Amino acid sequence: MDQIVQAAVSWAVPAVLAGLLASLVRLYRLVAALQEGVRTSLRSRLVDLHKDYVASGSGCPDWVKREAEQVYHAYHGLGGNGVGTHYYQEIIDAPVGAEGR
Repeated sequence: MDQIVQAAVSWAVPAVLAGLLASLVRLYRLVAALQEGVRTSLRSRLVDLHKDYVASGSGCPDWVKREAEQVYHAYHGLGGNGVGTHYYQEIIDAPVGAEGR
């Protein structure tokens, strides 16, 4: 009986560990894809704010600068940099404009 239990354990443990490892790999890929999607959406929001308030020359209301700051901190926390940082800095440096769009 001990040999049967030992054989079952020696077969089951590697199978369970392989299944667990495969699940962890799938989870890692899912999290990485979600991070990339969120980072892309946040960068897109910075681009939109920049286009609407900086590139248009209308200036940035304070609420836009606060939103840009929140968006940028989330974006940067997810590993975003480069283009998003450039747009964020230009939004923050833009003159304060009217409250409406």
